[in-house]
This record gives sequence, structure tokens and C-alpha cells, in this order.
Amino acid sequence: SPCAAGLYAVPLAALFDHRPPHERGASIRLVSPKPDDVAVEQLLGLAFNPFDPDDREIYAADSLQLRVIAINVDTGARRVIADAPRLFNFPSSLSFVSPIGRVQSLLVASNQQHRTTLTNDAIDEELLAPPFIVTKLYLLPGRHKHHR
Repeated sequence: SPCAAGLYAVPLAALFDHRPPHERGASIRLVSPKPDDVAVEQLLGLAFNPFDPDDREIYAADSLQLRVIAINVDTGARRVIADAPRLFNFPSSLSFVSPIGRVQSLLVASNQQHRTTLTNDAIDEELLAPPFIVTKLYLLPGRHKHHR
């Protein structure tokens, strides 16, 4: 669940063993808890980098904080990849594209779903703020840049 107060791992084997579904929950483990300074978290668009088998991070659109983060799947450590509310207006989808040399690229689409009455009961009118933006992040070794 994107609002489960953290990132959890579910072993694929747990989906196919002979235990009843209500017992399989024991196999789920917390990988990275929601930070204490974040009231509500929604992680969307989880993506592993298919072009770097040594990359031990999962990338996520941290939608409510208007940023993109990476979470180390071994340690649970988090780091902010890019934090730009203008470029990440409720980021929701991530996709890696073929690298150019050693430069990795990550596309981030922001759908502004928090600004529409269709998905947000807390508002009475549409608050969409065009244009809808897709941001391209360049993930350089040791540095991260973004481009619109």
C-alpha cells in the first residue's frame, strides 16, 4: 500500500506457499519506516534501475513531500534524489530510460491527483495547475541533476 507508513518487502514465495492468506502476513517485513518528521507518506511509482544490477536502491515518488527519493533495500536508508515542488507537483510515476554511457536517466511524471475532486474528498473544486510536467532526472555518480 502506498500509504502504509513505510516500505515493506513481501517474499514472492509467501504468495505461493501452502499457508492460508491470513498467515502469510508473518512473512512481510518492514524495509524502511516512514520518517518521524513526515506526518503522512505516500510512495508511488516504485522502480528499480533495470540498467544497473549493482544498484541496491528502489526509487520512489514521495508524492506528498513533492520529491523523489531512493531507499536502500538492504539497510532501509533513504536519500532525497530531487526536491523541487515546481517540477514534482504530486509525482506519481517513475521510469528509467536507457542510459547514455554512465549517465542514468529517470523520468518522473506528476499527475496532480491531489488537486482534483475525483481523488481528493478534501476539496470542492478542481485545482489543477497546468502544464502537467514530466521531469527527466540525470543520476550521475555522486551527483543528481534534473531537467524539465
